[in-house]
Amino acid sequence: MKILEKIDKLRIEKNWTFYKLAEECDLPLSTISNLYVRKSLPSLNTLTAICKGLGVTLSQFFAENEIDIQFEQERELLNVFRKLDANNQNIAIQILKLLPTSQSTALKNIV
Repeated sequence: MKILEKIDKLRIEKNWTFYKLAEECDLPLSTISNLYVRKSLPSLNTLTAICKGLGVTLSQFFAENEIDIQFEQERELLNVFRKLDANNQNIAIQILKLLPTSQSTALKNIV
């Protein structure tokens, strides 16, 4: 899949306009528009910003197996996490570390 097609696929999955994509990626709308009008490849910095805004890593973006980027809950969690300030990100990490990773772990913590 071509890079612009992949960006579009992820953008459409989120039901985002080009304006919303630019906003979430903290890029000027003209940058996004130029990619599509000129059918050009984004620079590494631009692609990194787009991936961050879409909630995927560069490795996930280029992965042949797209299973990793199909989990909406993970993407939603990552998007919420990125909007937190550094202090609240640290708190969120500590809370997540306290949660059991399996039912058996949860039962051991109760007993």
